[in-house]
Amino acid sequence: MSPVPNVRIVASPGHGTENVDHAAIDRLKQTSRGTSHDVSDIGLHYAYPDEWGFSPDSTIVQGMRDAVDNGYYVISQYSDIDDLQTRERVLVQEFAYWVITTAWDLQEDYGPREVEWQVTDRDDLRAKLPEMDALMVRTVDRIMVAPSRATLEEIGPTRAEESD
Repeated sequence: MSPVPNVRIVASPGHGTENVDHAAIDRLKQTSRGTSHDVSDIGLHYAYPDEWGFSPDSTIVQGMRDAVDNGYYVISQYSDIDDLQTRERVLVQEFAYWVITTAWDLQEDYGPREVEWQVTDRDDLRAKLPEMDALMVRTVDRIMVAPSRATLEEIGPTRAEESD
């Protein structure tokens, strides 16, 4: 993936976003999503293999199965990945992205609106998938922090601001 150019995207509150470079925002969102995959697939997978690993018994895989069974994580769009091992790895990567960004309360304002994920924020995660909230507390919350709102505002508008 090519690096994202150094672009500053500013939307003044109440002034709409007609001058916002939406393509740049999309590139930044895709870059952050890819970074989260690297963090979960490589960093967390090796640092916490029993919890973030790809084995069927890991906490993240068990949580993913629970989310699928309860309709919180809709995976039908991945059925075109023929190799089952590859599909499982992609499913876990995507699920980890959803869990982390939801626990950080980023989905409502910044995440993609997709039927794939039916959990809105940390409170909803805690209510629907309490074992995933506990996983975050035991691991990610101890070693990482969400980007600040100030940083996110520097990057670009929220979903609501984009639709103004």
